[in-house]
Amino acid sequence: MLELDNVSIAYNGVKAVKGVSISVVEGSLVTLIGSNGAGKTSLLRAISGLVKVSGGEITFKGTRITNERPNKIVAQRLVHCPEGRHVFPRLSVEENLRAGSHVSRKTSAQVMGEVYALFPRLEERRRQLGQSLSGGEQQMLAIGRALMAQPRMLLLDEPSLGLAPLAVQSVFDAIERIKSLGTTVLLVEQNAHLALKVSDYAYVLERGSLRLQGPSAELADSEEVRKAYLGI
Repeated sequence: MLELDNVSIAYNGVKAVKGVSISVVEGSLVTLIGSNGAGKTSLLRAISGLVKVSGGEITFKGTRITNERPNKIVAQRLVHCPEGRHVFPRLSVEENLRAGSHVSRKTSAQVMGEVYALFPRLEERRRQLGQSLSGGEQQMLAIGRALMAQPRMLLLDEPSLGLAPLAVQSVFDAIERIKSLGTTVLLVEQNAHLALKVSDYAYVLERGSLRLQGPSAELADSEEVRKAYLGI
């Protein structure tokens, strides 16, 4: 579904990502793990058109999207839920969700119902302002807003960042449910243990380069991964 072929990204002439190639199969949940500064977020931003690729190619469902405009990429239903949530603080939960819709009003109402079914707490708080929600609720809202665009593929950047353990588990339960309903997911996550637990396949980035790759269960059992990323 998604192919990155020898992708490089540079900021002010300094390479942040160096010739990375990854592949995401339709219907799978793939994770990128690695330490801070490894290039994980840069890759997601390049896929969604938010930063320019300095080398290599990105294709989505056979169509070249390298350095395409973000709105054109979203129109292909490749949707990015960024790090930090970025909900609209003075809009209600329902207004935040509507802001993510790229479909007809009738279809939007149906999709909003599906989002509420996935996150019942959002329906309970649908008239509350975004700024009044807890961190976990804001993360649910950010994911729900991305789902309003009916993505074929969802890019999730650090969904557990800054959340309490119970909220983290709720968010990851939802991610597994999203995948089970047929949405392909590419997950960037600092919590390598959880990321490997929920994903099918994993890539390990180190200083902008691809260090390891393989089925998530195998990497979770790798001594190198256990020492470097799982604290074991």
